[in-house]
Formats: sequence, structure tokens, C-alpha cells
Amino acid sequence: MTSAFTFVAFIFFLLLQGAPALSADKEYKFRVSVYANVNTPPQSIPYERIDGLVLAFINPVDDCRGFSETNFPRVQEIVRRARAQEANGRKITVTFAIGGGDGNEITNQHLESIASREQCRRQFAGEVAEILAKNDLNGVNIDWEFPKSSSLQNYTLLLKAMRESIGTKILSIAIYDDSGKADASGRLTRDVFPFVDYYMVMAYLGPRNDAIRGWINPPWNLPKSKLRLGLAFFGNPDNGGPGIGYNQLLGFVPPAQVDPCGDRVGIFKFNGLRSTRELTRFAMTEKLSGITAWELGQDRTDSISLLNAASETSRMWENFEEWQSGTTYSAGTVIRNRGNLWLVKSSAPSTQPEPGLANSAFKQIEVMKEWSAQNYYCGGNEVWFADTVYRAVQDRMLSMTNLSPTADLSFWKKLYTASLYDNSKTYRKGERVFFNSSVYVANKTTQGQSPAKALASWSPFVDTEAFDFGKSYSPGAMVRYMGNKYISTKSSLGLNPVVATDSWEPLRK
Repeated sequence: MTSAFTFVAFIFFLLLQGAPALSADKEYKFRVSVYANVNTPPQSIPYERIDGLVLAFINPVDDCRGFSETNFPRVQEIVRRARAQEANGRKITVTFAIGGGDGNEITNQHLESIASREQCRRQFAGEVAEILAKNDLNGVNIDWEFPKSSSLQNYTLLLKAMRESIGTKILSIAIYDDSGKADASGRLTRDVFPFVDYYMVMAYLGPRNDAIRGWINPPWNLPKSKLRLGLAFFGNPDNGGPGIGYNQLLGFVPPAQVDPCGDRVGIFKFNGLRSTRELTRFAMTEKLSGITAWELGQDRTDSISLLNAASETSRMWENFEEWQSGTTYSAGTVIRNRGNLWLVKSSAPSTQPEPGLANSAFKQIEVMKEWSAQNYYCGGNEVWFADTVYRAVQDRMLSMTNLSPTADLSFWKKLYTASLYDNSKTYRKGERVFFNSSVYVANKTTQGQSPAKALASWSPFVDTEAFDFGKSYSPGAMVRYMGNKYISTKSSLGLNPVVATDSWEPLRK
């Protein structure tokens, strides 16, 4: 029976390959998405920060037919507002979720019953398609936690019915992060793979590497591009009690004891601003499909929003193309390659070697933000302010006033000067300027020549070399990678600073 079913699933997979091309929503693009309660007020959602929204939950109300209704005016208003972002060049996918954890036994029982009967599977899948059509949704997320081991074949048949019903709309499922630590075959079967677009790995507060290691290796062998890393907007206590939202746990102790950049408040462990940024970098450097956070209502809405930290990190270089072998780039172009930015110094044949420290056709360049009173800074963050580049040398407690670098020398360390570029001024060799969010150094006496275009007169200035995958590093070595600085904690060769957390750590002071 199992082998016969596997054959049928394989045939269906081949049919899908001959189906119309998948929608643009399924083309590879790193996406920052977040779960939100289906009853969230439409006006409270930060559409400008997201690429995807999962509305949770719309669940079946009986054990066969499915839902009590399929028309949701509030959902339609959320979708309308999301679509309006397209005018700003931002396309947001909006899906809805079925299921939910935390012992949702009633929903689990309904899903078990629906999945066990062909007629119910067909009716249920039809109602899912109706919900998508009536509310202009992009797809559905199945967060069934979890089918019984004895029901995995029914689970597969349910997903098959849903795929047949919704066509090329998005069908995703949530999976645990424990495949590398325990046998996950009791919760999932490979038979579902032909029907699923991507998998939300509920890593949350677990180790980032373990979260995906098991899924990308045998027996699962899932493509990284189909995995989305689950981020936690909540914290769990050491005593095993229930977790609470990030926005609540920061109020558990006095503000003078709260470090939003850290990972602990009292007895609660959480992923603060620094870890959220690092997890986003991890998902980006591993070429995952993106990150999905649980959940919007648990986040803050101010400068210490975790969603904002993830969104800003994911978009830091979105205006720069990824270097492609065989492509000729004109002089002055800035491109991305292997975790760093590179300025094309001279237009060269498309056969030129890839950008790197040893390739004279390219120069390492960095993008730096100006200090802002509206931003929240963590130890290690670097900014430009008043003709000088500074680095924060400690995390700022929630009670601390956000003072400028010149007004708070205990929090900021002066690194080097770089005056704001003045087109009318004459600059001598060695002088540094700040221009279009980057620092440049004069190669010779120059006046009235744009640092970004006059490549003979100016070069990008960086104080830390790009990480080199072919270089050996000793303890204490410092590198630049993915828009951040890292310091080596032990000797290593070719170990990505974002992934190899036992060999590298973010610079904090």
C-alpha cells in the first residue's frame, strides 16, 4: 500500500512539473514574514516591514465539512492594505493558517477526522480554496501539531487534495526543529514533499544550526531554499513555565535591568535585538527562503521592535545586485559577493575572477548609517555622526537616555574622522569623507570630484577587512561579514562567522 501510494504521489509530482508556471510569489526571494492573529486590526500591521503575513488561525468547526464561514471582511481589509504596498515596490503575500500548537486538541481531532475520509478531504480542500478566492489570499499554511504517526498517510492525502484544489497558490507547513536530534519520521513523511512549497521550521529559541541541519541532510534532504527559519517574539522561563511575549517580559523587571539587545530578562530567555539580527543573517547566508516570526502581537512597536530588527537586516543590501560570473559590470558599480560589498574599480571582461581582497578590479566598500535619536543601538553598532565614525561599546539599558555620540562618551567610542563631503572643498591625499552612506579616502589632491565616480581620486575606506573563506584566522582576529564585525574566539579556516558560532562572535565593544 505504501509503495503504491508513493508511486501515485510521484506521478502527481510529475504532473505538477507540467502545470502552469508557479506564481511570482514562489520565486526565490528572501522574505521576512510574521504570524498575526486573524483578528488583528488591519491598521495596526506594519506592512512596510514585511514581505509575508500569515493570519492565524481559521480552523475547521466540525469533523468533515470544515469551516463555519468562508468570507472574512477583516481579512479582506488586511489584504487590501497589503496590496497597496505594491505602489511602493513591495509585494506582500498574505496567507492564512490552519491548526496551532499549545494543545489545540479540538482542532487536532477535527483534522484527524477530515483527513481520514476522502469525501471530507475533498470538501475541506474545496472550502480552503473558497476562502483563498473570496478573500484574495495567496495561500494557506498548515500548522497541524501534529498528525498521529498512524495518520501520516491521511495527512499526505489531505495535502494532496488541498494542492489539487488550490492549484499554484502557496501551500506551506510548519515543522519542528528536532529532525537532527530525534527521529522526526513520526511527525512527517517524505510523501508530502511534492505538494508543499515551503516549510516553516519552528526553531524559535533553539540553536540555529540544529534547526535546519537534520532537514537538509538524509533522510529528508530538503532544499535550503524551501526552509524558513522560525523566530521567537517571546521568551521562556528557566522553570519550564509558560512563555510570555517579548513586549510583556521587558516589563518584568525595572527598566535599569532590561537589556533589549541581550537574551535574558530575569528568569526568561529570549532572542533580543542582537540575536534576532544574527538569526536573520544566518538565514540569509544559508540561502534559506526567509524567516517567519511568531507572532506580531507579542512584539514591540517602537525602536526595539524585533520585527524591525529582522526587516532592516534583511534589506540592508537589497539595492545592490549579487555578483554573477560571466557578467560585465561598469566601473563604479557596487555589488554583493560572499557576505560583503565590493566597488568595481575598472570595467573588466566578464571572465574576471570573483570579487575579493586579492582582486585589484574590486575594492571592499561598506554602507554606514548616520546616528539617529529614533534608533536603538546595541554594543558593536557603528554610526557616522558630526564628521566622525563611532562604535557603541556597550548595550544600552532600557532606562538609559539615547544621547548622541558626542554627548555620551561612556557609551560611544570614536574610531576615526570622516568629514561630510563638500563638493567645493579641496581634499588632500589621505583625507577621509562621508558620502552617500560610505566612507572614502582621497588617493591624491582632488576637488569637485564625486567619491563614488572619480575612482582614480577616491577609494572606499574600511577599517576591517572582509572575511575570506580561504584564509586561516587566529583567536582575536576581526573581520567584516554581512554588514557586521566579528571577532575570532579560536583558530579556524573557512568557517562562516554567522554560522560558526563556536569560532566567531559579533563584536560588542
